[in-house]
Amino acid sequence: MATIDIEKFVKQYGPVRALHEVDLHIADGEFVVLLGPSGCGKSTMLRMIAGLEEISGGVLRINGKPMNAVPARDRDIAMVFQNYALYPHMTAYDNIAFGLRRLKVPKPEIDRRVRQTAELLALTAYLDRKPRQLSGGQQQRVAMGRAMIKTPQVFLFDEPLSNLDATLRDQLRVEVKKLHMLLRTTTVFVTHDQLEAMTLADKIVVMRDGHVEQIGTPREVYYAPASLFVARFIGTPAMNLLPMQVAPDGARLVADGLSIVLDPEQAAGVQAGQVVTLGIRPKDLRLAHLQPGAERHAATVMLSEMMGAETLMQVRVGATELLMLVDDRDTAATGSMIEIAFAPEGLRLFDAASGKAIVAGRASRAA
Repeated sequence: MATIDIEKFVKQYGPVRALHEVDLHIADGEFVVLLGPSGCGKSTMLRMIAGLEEISGGVLRINGKPMNAVPARDRDIAMVFQNYALYPHMTAYDNIAFGLRRLKVPKPEIDRRVRQTAELLALTAYLDRKPRQLSGGQQQRVAMGRAMIKTPQVFLFDEPLSNLDATLRDQLRVEVKKLHMLLRTTTVFVTHDQLEAMTLADKIVVMRDGHVEQIGTPREVYYAPASLFVARFIGTPAMNLLPMQVAPDGARLVADGLSIVLDPEQAAGVQAGQVVTLGIRPKDLRLAHLQPGAERHAATVMLSEMMGAETLMQVRVGATELLMLVDDRDTAATGSMIEIAFAPEGLRLFDAASGKAIVAGRASRAA
C-alpha cells in the first residue's frame, strides 16, 4: 500500500497550462476520485502519477519517495484504461497472466494467481475465451484482473466504466467497490460521472480548468459545496440556484416576490444590499405541512414527474421557478396550488461575483 503526495503539480503543453499548481494528499489505502468535466485536467494528472506524462512542475511522492525521475515501469503502479487495451489474440487467461510472465514468475505461481484473480472477478468460466468472445463488462474485468494480479501499491483507473451500458456500469461499479474493500490498495479513479464519484470515493477531488475546486468526502461536496461550480456539478436533480439580494435589515433574502429568512449564522456572513446566489437542493424544499413552524410560501405546480418512489415537481413561487423532490405519496397535480417551505439547514449562500460559498453549511449535515 502507499501514500501519494502531489505538491504544486503543473502540466504545460507549450503556451497552454493544463494543471495549475495542484496540491493533493492521498492516504494509504484511500479511494480518491478525480471528478470533473472533459478537459479539466483529471486524466492528465492521473497519467502524471503513472509516469505516462512528464511533470512540468512540482513534485510527486509515493510513500515519501520522489517519483518525478522514476520510469513508469518502476513505480509499482497498475492502470486500467477506458478502452480495456487487451491483446486480441490472447485468451483472458493469457491477458491476465501477461504481466507476471514478463516478470518471469514461475508457471505454477502464475496459474495460482490467475485463477485466484479470476475467481474474485467471476471470470473463471471465461478464461479460455478471447476478447472478441467476451462482453464489454467481461473485457473490463479482464483488464482489471491484469492490473490486480501484480499486487501493485497503487491502482489507477482512467474512466474504466464509461464505455459500458448503464446496467453493466452499475454492476462493475459495485465490483470495483468490493475489490477495494477487500484489497485496500490505494486507488485513484478518474470519472466525469458524479454518481460513480459519490458511490465509490472516500474522498472526491472536484476539478475545473486545471484547478481544484474542492476536496472532501462525498457528503461534504454534496451538502457543503465550496463554489457555484461544485453546486451545479454535484447532485441529481441539480441544486436550485436563485439570484437574490440581502434585504436592508440583513436578515432576509428577497427576489421576484420571494422572501426567505436567514438564520443568525447565515445572516452574519452577508451584508445588507449584497447580491448573492441562494442554493437549495430539491429534497430540501418541503411541502409546508411537513416542515412545522417554517415560513410558508404559496406555489403553483407547473410540472410533476414520477421517478418511482419519489416525484420531481417544478413549482413557481412568484416569478421564481424551483425543483422539489418529494415522496410520491405527497405529490400534487399539475396546476394545483400548494404551500412549500425551505428547510433552513439546506440553504447555501454563494457570493454572486466570485461564485465562492459564503456559508459552508452545518457541520452535522456534512459530517
